[in-house]
Amino acid sequence: MHRLFVRFAILAVVQRIAFGVCWGQVAVSPNAVTVLFGRSEAGDVTSLFVPGDGQVLRMTFFSVPNVTVDPVNFRVEGKLPFKPVSMTFTINSRSVHGGVYRQSLNLYDWTRNLFDPLTNVNGLMPHTFSDMSCPAPGDVSRYVRALDNKVMALVRARPMSPTAVLQWEVEYDAASFVVVSGP
Repeated sequence: MHRLFVRFAILAVVQRIAFGVCWGQVAVSPNAVTVLFGRSEAGDVTSLFVPGDGQVLRMTFFSVPNVTVDPVNFRVEGKLPFKPVSMTFTINSRSVHGGVYRQSLNLYDWTRNLFDPLTNVNGLMPHTFSDMSCPAPGDVSRYVRALDNKVMALVRARPMSPTAVLQWEVEYDAASFVVVSGP
């Protein structure tokens, strides 16, 4: 009886793999970073692949008089391997210089063609690397482009108080879209 149960269990796993019905959680690394405001001082999209590898994306502010956007503002893009049932964008970051910095994250809503204010997540950036996450609420398909499963997130940073240096910087060590597949 035990052998029969094991054979059926193995057959069920093989069928799920063969027909693409495997469920689970996958962390998808970004494939592009576009700087909207600010300046990239070091690193590129490959710096966001592995946390703790010593490679970082270092951004510094770019001051524009009479413009009220966050001084560091960039878009992270990725392509998912499947249509998820849930999704969370996670980024690992820190502030380099003294002062208090705020970071904001948003997901792009493809049905409304904007970075969704409902997904806005704000938090303070510590001086050591830490994670900040932005979960997709409700219907996740709004945040995944139907044509090619492309996803985007907006990352913004700004000082909340006077900074210790004129050219302040923030660093990003890793970013990923954590997605869960389902039936």
